[in-house]
Amino acid sequence: QQQQQQQQQQPQAQPQHNVPSQQPQHQRVQGQPVATSRKTIGKSPGEIAFFKLLHAEFKKATHFFDRAQQEFIIREERVREGMEIMKQPNSIMVDEKWSLLAKSIYRLYKDLLLLETFAIMTYCSFSKILKKHDKVTGYDTRNAFMANVVNKANFTNYPRVMEMISRCERLYEEVSAHLLREGKEGLYEDE
Repeated sequence: QQQQQQQQQQPQAQPQHNVPSQQPQHQRVQGQPVATSRKTIGKSPGEIAFFKLLHAEFKKATHFFDRAQQEFIIREERVREGMEIMKQPNSIMVDEKWSLLAKSIYRLYKDLLLLETFAIMTYCSFSKILKKHDKVTGYDTRNAFMANVVNKANFTNYPRVMEMISRCERLYEEVSAHLLREGKEGLYEDE
């Protein structure tokens, strides 16, 4: 009797009912879902909303990358102009001119590396989002979207950013040589 009372007091597991799923039903071949046709995907309101949102986020990412790249092109040009001015023998600048230029180059370099990281993370994000989407829905959209949309984006191939990074490295080496001639050792860790 005690066992019966204990069993009655314990919560009973609810029986599983066949509730229709919100996800699209797919045909299965050997236990694996088979991707449905484009017509089925195109008619699903959930899929339409998902890809509209995905395209909106894609546009935001490409717009941000383009604006940041343009800003860095201008900043790099200003740094190079400053370098040319300081190389002139009659330039009257502040005592710490080379260390100020070194700080400016270093900040630009750091920001360029952050932009490169943004590009890599954004690419990986789209790939992972689509991988999860395909896993949940059973559709096969990742390869097509990556090939037709994401791989053509400005954050996928960015030779200008890579060139600016290498030019900053060369400029910094040149400024460091000037600092050594003046008896300074370059930037400290906290600069």
